[in-house]
Amino acid sequence: MITIKTRWTALAAIATAAVLAAPGNANAAGRDSDHDGMANAWEVRNHLNPHSAADARRDPDHDGLTNRQEFRHHSLPRDADTDNDGLDDGDEVQMHLKVRDADTDDDGVSDGLEDGDHDGIANEDEHEHSGDATGDQHGDQSGDEADDDAPAASQG
Repeated sequence: MITIKTRWTALAAIATAAVLAAPGNANAAGRDSDHDGMANAWEVRNHLNPHSAADARRDPDHDGLTNRQEFRHHSLPRDADTDNDGLDDGDEVQMHLKVRDADTDDDGVSDGLEDGDHDGIANEDEHEHSGDATGDQHGDQSGDEADDDAPAASQG
């Protein structure tokens, strides 16, 4: 048998849930008003607009990560090198390094000074010069050789 007290308790619980879920309520944990995949609090803290989904696709620090990717990797969207190790955050993500840890493998050498592909060039120098730490300077999957599909340079 449902009593008046039981009904009142149920109605109070529903009302409380509705208030917590209502727009503009700061108590709703992890709220994302614009449904862009970034929490409002994080957007405000990083000077983004929690009411515009367009900022999710932007890359204000030009590190190769969108704001949404910066949110997911816990990096700073207005600092290209969150951990100050010499590698942009986008390069670190590509290399499976931690964007908030300057020495991912804890060997005493910062990630930027490491030589990930053992070719004698530090990671930070390879990425500065359009190469990558896998040794593929030209994006052709053939190490440091020139693009196999490119025409040979003429002699003479």
